[in-house]
Amino acid sequence: MVAAEAAKAALKVAPVLSSAIPEKLDADGNPLGPGAVVGAAELAVGVGGNLAVGNVAGAVISGLKTVATNRVFRKWAIWVVALTVGVTAIPLTAAVLLPVLATSSLTSAVDGAQTESVLASGMTSDEFGSVFNEASDAKLPVAIVAALRQQHPEVQLEALADKLAEGGSDSTSQNLLAGHLISADGGFEADQDSAGIAAAQRVKEVWVTALVGVGLSQTDAERTFATALSYALGEVVRCTTSSSPATVDGIPLTADQTSIAQTIIGVTKSATTNVPAASRQRAAEIAIATGLVETHLTNLNHGDLDSLGVFQQRANWGSAEQRTDPTWATAKFLSVLFTIPDWQQGDAGAVAQAVQVSAFPTRYAEQMPQAKAIVASLWSSSTAVPLPADLDFSSTTQPGIAPTLCVTATTGWVLPFDPATGAKISDWFSSGDVIRPGARRHDGVDISMPSGAPIIAAAPGTVLETSGASPSSGLGFYVVVDHGRGAVMRYLHMVSMPLVKKGQAVTAGQQLGGVGTTGDSTGDHLHIDVSVDGKRVDPVPFLLERGVDLTVIPRLGDLWAY
Repeated sequence: MVAAEAAKAALKVAPVLSSAIPEKLDADGNPLGPGAVVGAAELAVGVGGNLAVGNVAGAVISGLKTVATNRVFRKWAIWVVALTVGVTAIPLTAAVLLPVLATSSLTSAVDGAQTESVLASGMTSDEFGSVFNEASDAKLPVAIVAALRQQHPEVQLEALADKLAEGGSDSTSQNLLAGHLISADGGFEADQDSAGIAAAQRVKEVWVTALVGVGLSQTDAERTFATALSYALGEVVRCTTSSSPATVDGIPLTADQTSIAQTIIGVTKSATTNVPAASRQRAAEIAIATGLVETHLTNLNHGDLDSLGVFQQRANWGSAEQRTDPTWATAKFLSVLFTIPDWQQGDAGAVAQAVQVSAFPTRYAEQMPQAKAIVASLWSSSTAVPLPADLDFSSTTQPGIAPTLCVTATTGWVLPFDPATGAKISDWFSSGDVIRPGARRHDGVDISMPSGAPIIAAAPGTVLETSGASPSSGLGFYVVVDHGRGAVMRYLHMVSMPLVKKGQAVTAGQQLGGVGTTGDSTGDHLHIDVSVDGKRVDPVPFLLERGVDLTVIPRLGDLWAY
């Protein structure tokens, strides 16, 4: 009670105390307002007195009033408030904005890589724009829609969205990037912990199940998902042919002629994956002989009457834009060639004439020797070129296979090495019952290449085993990959420690390591072998069934080098 009464008395004295202390004046004699001494007295009495009697609200009001009316305290208050706001707001702003900006930047980078990946696969900008709009309308990932429009345009996106909804999956299990981490170079790498692997497997399961639900086979669904995943990760290498001039049998070709010849060969490779190797090259020879006759392998935008392009095709063959596109023109030429009953065995000149129906039927046979020389010279270095979507080659290509030998984001298989490195076959598969030196058993195929040449995954899969940092005595540095559906491939004799780890998911065309001669080896080469359901099989027919023809790779002389 005594304290309370004293406080009340102090509150009454405060105004008197304030007025008793003289105010400071400016140069003209005008009061500047209460100074620090007066302010301190008012704070002590006003705030302290109110708190003493339990009046918290009164203490706050008294304190604010003193600060507001005192010139010194007013300045201090402004600085204190500004400093407090700054100290609080800057970290708060950073905490809120920096993640937003980082996320926005990352999203832009991912979207840019995805767009570049899709466009590099052959889709035009206009087509990609249409895909983007379709994906937005259907609320589906752009990568999934792009893969579907390229491989299975018949699929209704609304039906796919319904299947996803029926499955009850959430957004995380539909996210193609789930189970991946940002790598040091700003890209993505597989998350190797158990949670990351489980997340990636769950995403694949969700999408494959939904794709099967809208009519795709299990194989086609897995391939479509693999393509979409490659797009989402920005993993694609453009399928471009070299434009460097070539010399064939002492006859120089210009850069344009070389490029067109490689395009013709690349399209032929894609269009003939299910025919014998000799017939594949024969188709290219007939096409190139025709191109030599018609335009000297030049893509002309003019010709006799309405003839255009490398093959001088008339208007009834296609639009002007199509006929002056060497890829489309070659594919169209081949689609007619394959309708000739004896195109594989008949006289090549006569077959070409049957396609062209020229007024000079003997000219094509005259160009066959040079055409054969060009194909022999450029076949190995020419990568497969994707076929135009509007032309049907189902009668000549393996059903359901995306034919390509190019390392690209496709759903099919690819060569496990780069033929441009000068790769040559040095040993075939043998069960031991074939006449050969020592009649020894050889479970795989050996490909001779320079040391360090890239060894790449022939298809999407999961790494089952690696040599790690130490090579084995026989296999050297190696990688074993489960490519699905019971197929396991070994990649042996690498030059150094593999680039992938056990449990890691890999995509078609991803580098596993470099060519070497570690382990039981006498020269730089890659050994590949394949097991299906635990049984070793010949890699040649196995890969051929999947659109990859090892027989087009030259042999290393007449001796088995390794």
